[in-house]
Amino acid sequence: MTIAPSFRYRLVSKVEARRLAAKVAADMYQAHLLYGEPGEQAIEENRAELELFLADGLLARYEFGFMSAARHRVVSWAYRVDEAGSWESDRPGGLKTAAPIDDARPFNFLWPSERFFTLSEPDQARLLCVSSVRRAPRRVPEDGLGSWVTDRCYVAGGIALQRSEFRPLEAPSR
Repeated sequence: MTIAPSFRYRLVSKVEARRLAAKVAADMYQAHLLYGEPGEQAIEENRAELELFLADGLLARYEFGFMSAARHRVVSWAYRVDEAGSWESDRPGGLKTAAPIDDARPFNFLWPSERFFTLSEPDQARLLCVSSVRRAPRRVPEDGLGSWVTDRCYVAGGIALQRSEFRPLEAPSR
């Protein structure tokens, strides 16, 4: 895992963490309907992990999507934890449809906050054992042909999850 830069994290209640994690899970379900992945069990496991990390102020960033064999993003959704400020919460959904993922495979990354690294090693290990998601060290995919658009923000308990979507370039119409 790598450290992601972050603001000073505040703890949120389990209810607020559940609300935020559910919005990301709703995006995952829409991706499942559009692209066939992630599977329902993976969505639930990732939702529970997000809830755990959010409640303890341990999440900095999270991303899921599809990458090519050359490790380039095809389509992706990234969430960055920030202070809510004056943001208002959006509804989940509105994911890019019709991305060309025929030869792509799903990926999923979580970046812990600086606070995670202040925990003792036994506490870090216990937290990772509670999560049913097993993460092997891997390289994050590079951007493919496309661009990032920040399009939604989910707010609860004074924190915001800003969603950015990596959208592939549109094929020229004939």
